[in-house]
Amino acid sequence: FERTVFVMGADNGLSLGEHGLLGKQNLYEHGGMHVPMIFVGPGIPKDETKSFAYLYDIYPTMCELAGIPIPGGLDAKSLVPVITGKQPKVRDYMFNAYQASQRSIRDERWKLIRYPLVNKTQLFDLQADPHEMTDLADKPESAPKIAELTAQLETARQEFGDTDPLIVPNPKSPDWSPPAPVKDAAKPKPATATTQPGGRIRADSKLHFERWDTNKDDSLTLEEYQSGQKNRKGLEAGFKTYDKNADGKLSREEYVDPRSK
Repeated sequence: FERTVFVMGADNGLSLGEHGLLGKQNLYEHGGMHVPMIFVGPGIPKDETKSFAYLYDIYPTMCELAGIPIPGGLDAKSLVPVITGKQPKVRDYMFNAYQASQRSIRDERWKLIRYPLVNKTQLFDLQADPHEMTDLADKPESAPKIAELTAQLETARQEFGDTDPLIVPNPKSPDWSPPAPVKDAAKPKPATATTQPGGRIRADSKLHFERWDTNKDDSLTLEEYQSGQKNRKGLEAGFKTYDKNADGKLSREEYVDPRSK
């Protein structure tokens, strides 16, 4: 193994109650973003770094470690200067995104998260608050830092070719409360919804609806329905099954199984 480099990476984990969330659909540091990245091999010192890195940085890093020319046109950066101790970092900031609903930018201390669909911005001082429990965005003295990070976020979006806007028309309210309890718990209604095909609970129907609704008008066209499922055969017939009023669009009530979470 004297000429072998071993690399270990992984997918990110998921939130198990952090920030009241269950899953990985968020841009918080813990429960959303961090993954392991380990290099072991000849010429690689035993050490640890907090330098910013993306998983796709593995490719140019391995090219350089193997003595292979790094192809041009990559967004990724070689981490060899950090691994060998020649540079403390190769990136000044981290830009992250989740679908069209979340964008974040962070440097070594500050982090801004933007939620365009609900017109919400969060600001965290990671040095004092590494678990992002105290949102500083509403404090008047935070305005200059928010402006600075927002400008940096716009620069990063251009660098990475991100075309989803940070501000959308008619954003929804960020306020949320749980649904009211059923008044007559002794006589629950049948599980099968009258506007839905009967049978199994389509547990992911809400997630699919929101993901496929690319223009965020709270309805699905046939094109969005087909594109979201990679244009598999037979989708038009399934679309018509859900389109109860035959208007050529699927409303949330028509498609989302009310039994799904």
